[in-house]
Amino acid sequence: MNWLPKSTGIWRICWQATTENWAVSKFITQCNGKKPSLTIVQVVKNNKKYIFGGYATKAWGGNEHWISAPGSFLFSLRNNDNLPPFKSPLKNENDASEIYPCIFGHGPLFGRGYDLYIGNNARSIIVSKANIGVTYEAPPGYTQNKQKTQSLLAGSLYFTPSEVEVLYLD
Repeated sequence: MNWLPKSTGIWRICWQATTENWAVSKFITQCNGKKPSLTIVQVVKNNKKYIFGGYATKAWGGNEHWISAPGSFLFSLRNNDNLPPFKSPLKNENDASEIYPCIFGHGPLFGRGYDLYIGNNARSIIVSKANIGVTYEAPPGYTQNKQKTQSLLAGSLYFTPSEVEVLYLD
C-alpha cells in the first residue's frame, strides 16, 4: 500500500480469473473504464510461489492502443531470486507504450516489451509473459532480455498463473 498514491475510496475486484473461468471477455467488460487499477498475479511452480503485478494509472478498455500512463509501475512481492519486495517504475514517464488498454483478446498488458502480459485462457495455455526491463525498470543487477531478468517475476519468461485479480479504486 505504501507504493500506491494516497487517495480515498475502496479497492474493489473487477476481475478474478479463477471466478471467471479465465475468460478475458469478463475482464474486458468488468474492468473497462476503471482507473486506477492494480493487477495481482500469483504463480505456483515447482513448489515455489511468485506474487507480482502492476499498477495502471489509466483505464483499461477503449479503442486506443499503446498509451502513456505516467505513474504506472510493476512490482514483485515474491520472486525467483528471493529479492525483497520491489517496485519497478517506468523507464520513461512520457513513453507512449506503457500500457495497452485496448483489451480485446487478452488481459492486462504492461509495456511494449510485454513486461507483464496476461493472455486469454491463461490457465490452460502458456501465453502469459513477464519480460520486465523493457518499458519498466528492472532491479539493479538485472539487464533487459537476459534469462535471469526474464525469470525474475514468474520463474520463467512465459508462465501459467494460478490466479490473477484486477482491482480498481472505486
